[in-house]
Amino acid sequence: MVGAIGGPLLGRLVDRTGRPRVLVGSAVVSGAGYALLALAPGSLYGTLAGAVVAGAAAPPLEPCLRALWP
Repeated sequence: MVGAIGGPLLGRLVDRTGRPRVLVGSAVVSGAGYALLALAPGSLYGTLAGAVVAGAAAPPLEPCLRALWP
């Protein structure tokens, strides 16, 4: 659900700054969200925050790959 918000924003960012910057940056931020999920398994707010960050910052791999196809 959060990906529906983060996906278009990351797509616009790809158009403005280029694929490598966005893919690397979103992978790092999404990884931090997954790390938060792993480090706070018993905390409701930690789990929710980790899921939101990981979902919103999921790297837009498929749209970037489609742009490279002939």
